[in-house]
Amino acid sequence: LMHGSPDVGLVITDLQMPQSSGVELCQTLREEFPQVPVIAMTGSGGPAESDDLRRARAAGAKSALQKPFNLADFYDAVNQATWTRA
Repeated sequence: LMHGSPDVGLVITDLQMPQSSGVELCQTLREEFPQVPVIAMTGSGGPAESDDLRRARAAGAKSALQKPFNLADFYDAVNQATWTRA
């Protein structure tokens, strides 16, 4: 998908997906498309989800949000991700 869409400016992904790991996606995007910032998010708020958020940041996500999040936090994450491109 990304190879056919060179104008992608931001990827927002959940970390819990049925057939894939969001952390692995963050890593792949960092390796193959380092210019594209990533925001990762996850749900229930338990210790495993907090660890997933840390791992997503380590894998290349510019920001990681715990759901539910408010609109201001989302806007801040988008601004941070798009203004601090590597």
